[in-house]
Amino acid sequence: MSNIITKPEDIKSCLEELVKESPEDVTKYLNRGDKVRKGSGGIYYIIDDPEIYKKLLKNPDEVPPGAVPYRAIHDKLNVEYEGETRRLFKDNKVINFSEAFNKGMGECCEKAILVQLAAQKGRLSFFINGILERIDKTTGYHSFNIVFKDEKPYLVDAQIPLKIEENEVIIPYITPVKGIDIEDYGRIILPEEWNDGRKYFLK
Repeated sequence: MSNIITKPEDIKSCLEELVKESPEDVTKYLNRGDKVRKGSGGIYYIIDDPEIYKKLLKNPDEVPPGAVPYRAIHDKLNVEYEGETRRLFKDNKVINFSEAFNKGMGECCEKAILVQLAAQKGRLSFFINGILERIDKTTGYHSFNIVFKDEKPYLVDAQIPLKIEENEVIIPYITPVKGIDIEDYGRIILPEEWNDGRKYFLK
């Protein structure tokens, strides 16, 4: 029997099973008061405002449920260098997510939280604390999302766009998910044309 699942309904079932088995790694819905682990563990955000993403929008009531403001997320959350957001925690293990948002500070975790909060209002979506391996062999903890549209799964990486054009137009990294290799640490199988030297893993 193949260790690779490819049907959208099987991918959905796999992710929902991981929600039960590893809720700190895969989350289906973020509610007020929920804790979200940042990175490898030890520090957490509390979701204190599930609709905080609406502050990124000029006319939030005109945005269809489930639509994600990728450009606004990219522009709002930025850091000078890797790990800057950890300074927010100081000696605390848990802080409110709005503290990072209001300071405009964010890396993959913070951006994936905003994607999840926006997407879950109208689409089946999952926040994932996984692993990203790049072609230059750098490997590390990375937060991203899998969002279902028209019953098909798409991987969304709000931290690392596909590219940024010279005119600063952002081409977001949103790629169809072809499957999940269960035995290969939950490697997410992407179309070759969207590979971009990346490998995403669920664990």
